[in-house]
Amino acid sequence: MQSCITLNQEESNLIYNSDPEIDPYANEPIDIAQYNIGEPIIDSPSMREQYDELAKRYTASERMPHIFNKLYEIYVLNICTSELEIALVQSLFDYENPRSLAMYLHHERSIGTHLFCSNTLPNSNIVDYLNQNFVLWVYDRTDDVDYKSLQTTIQQCIGDSIVQELSLFNIDAYPLLICLSFHLGNFPNELFVQIFSYLTSIDTIIAFSNLNNHFQCLVFTYCQTFDLISINKKKCDFIFQFHETNQWKSLRIPNNDQRPFWIDYFMENYFSIKNFSQLQTLSIGQLNGRTQQLFFSLLPSLINLISLSIDSLCGKEILPFDLPKLQKFVFGSCENIDWIKNFSRIETIEYTINHFCEKKNKLIWPLTIKNLKIVFMVDTDYSLILDSLVHLSQLITLEIYEMRIGKVPLNGQRWEDLIRSSFPLLKTFKFYFIFRSLTSQELKRLIVSYSTPFYIKEKQWFVYCNIFANSKNNRYGKLGIFYTLPYPMETLTIYKNSFKKTISNLPINNYFNIYANIKTLIFENYITPNHNFNKTKIINLVINTQFESIYWLHALTKLEQLHIDLFGFISMEQFQILLDNAPYLYLLSLRKSQLIRLTDNWNDVHICNHLSQKVRVLKLHSYKNPLECLNRHELERILPIFETKCEYLSLGLQTTTNTIDYILSRMSALNYLHVFVHEKFRLPITKTLTMEWLEKQQTQFNHSNCIIINNVHGNYFWL
Repeated sequence: MQSCITLNQEESNLIYNSDPEIDPYANEPIDIAQYNIGEPIIDSPSMREQYDELAKRYTASERMPHIFNKLYEIYVLNICTSELEIALVQSLFDYENPRSLAMYLHHERSIGTHLFCSNTLPNSNIVDYLNQNFVLWVYDRTDDVDYKSLQTTIQQCIGDSIVQELSLFNIDAYPLLICLSFHLGNFPNELFVQIFSYLTSIDTIIAFSNLNNHFQCLVFTYCQTFDLISINKKKCDFIFQFHETNQWKSLRIPNNDQRPFWIDYFMENYFSIKNFSQLQTLSIGQLNGRTQQLFFSLLPSLINLISLSIDSLCGKEILPFDLPKLQKFVFGSCENIDWIKNFSRIETIEYTINHFCEKKNKLIWPLTIKNLKIVFMVDTDYSLILDSLVHLSQLITLEIYEMRIGKVPLNGQRWEDLIRSSFPLLKTFKFYFIFRSLTSQELKRLIVSYSTPFYIKEKQWFVYCNIFANSKNNRYGKLGIFYTLPYPMETLTIYKNSFKKTISNLPINNYFNIYANIKTLIFENYITPNHNFNKTKIINLVINTQFESIYWLHALTKLEQLHIDLFGFISMEQFQILLDNAPYLYLLSLRKSQLIRLTDNWNDVHICNHLSQKVRVLKLHSYKNPLECLNRHELERILPIFETKCEYLSLGLQTTTNTIDYILSRMSALNYLHVFVHEKFRLPITKTLTMEWLEKQQTQFNHSNCIIINNVHGNYFWL
């Protein structure tokens, strides 16, 4: 094992430092002869085959956790498998947990590697030391191509000197553990700009807040995009207190089930006070009542807006106005949209009809629209939409999506006539309709209407229809999904017999990878993937039936969110396989009883370690079952697993006494806490939780660093 190497940019050379806490004899060569090891481990066919399989499936950095886990049974080492730039960012700018950067370079053909990984690295003291003191970036340089890529990466991020030094080591010298220390002042501005791209603007501002004026100017120049989706109260207060918002170019202010209070708080405390005049992109969550009135009173002053997104609003009381530079508008609303007709430069509109206020006779669009997307979340009269389109002669893209079980899709001839007469420039036409299934003859007539030369030859627009049984209930019997190819939605629900009966206008059924666009996959019925899922990369997986991970591994490598719903089932073995192959997983949503089973009552060390390292958002649902609510004893079992990484926690409690204070004291990374007490456990004297109550619990939180919101859904703590 090689010694630590400290890179001094001022002197442009490498200084070798022996770290006695790692290995006091690290600079001395290893005498292999003193180890009675017999034949090299690499000669084991099974081990070689396992490594070769990993090398085929994963990149040089991504395969390292699998090498540690499967070949050497090392599970608890915290490693960074992202780009070296990200590891640099974590080392240099993690102001809450500053650590040096260490690079572990692996060579599977080195006997020293096997000795180290088999005998030394599994030592708990060494693992703890590395975890506590280093950001450990790992890379497998066994293959020469991977080694050349490593040299290029190090040269770009760190410099030539260390690349030259690495070339002096032969195979038997591996593995290398290289510790780096830097002098920030010697990095060029270009490298900092590259580093900024891996940090959020919020973290960049906080990380550089105590540095000199040079860095402050860099931050002010390059930090203009702000996403407040996961910001905690401390960071939020800091940003709006010390950073000028009048230079911000992009702002996202979401509110969802995790933070239903966020929009109201932001509008009252920041948006109505600060100057956001230079904003070009603004995305905001659901607006209601007084908050909507306040927002629209300020919106016309944002004259530089190019893109605006509002999750939901009611247009009934909004008067028409213009945003002179606005080109893209994404919004959810009722049918009252007359107020957008004066948008003079708008080109793209994405409109979701998500609630009903009153019946409208017509919809009026700005005539400048080139790209239009309409999503039906409630029953809507198709003729209302069709009549509104006839004047949009500039349309290039048209998308129509019906998300409820609705009417039979329009005949293809009617769409053809409308396109030819009203928007001849149309290049892209996408749709999705779900409806009560027709007879076989009716389905054939529908497909034939989309099989004219206009669709097949002139436009090359192809359609697909799946007939399936509603697996949840038989209210609608068989259902049909009718859509353009490739599958246009980012969400796919798999029902009973979803893919057994299909009909299409494809001349030859050789259209593969239909579901490449899928980001959310909802399992309502068990299936194994076919060729149409070969390029699918699932981000969000919802399991509401039996699920076998082993068949879906190729599609789970980018998985971020896992939801195991009320009827969902996955075995411990399949759950472990999923965790082993989902390096980006950060959200877990399930019942308490499911989590207990999947961790073998918290006794499966491998699974618990995975959860401890991965999960930043944990939602434990009760589904109105009091048995799924937690007591103090159960909290004492579960919290130690999630206490270091979990930032958002939602769970049901049997009581607020000696539980909320315990959660707040144990969960060191927690930004948001949502608790709800089942009505079975509520006492008549139960009081609304207040700051005075919280301060009596003797936690670190008070008026200055916490906000408590109480509503019918529970108690929310923003920390």
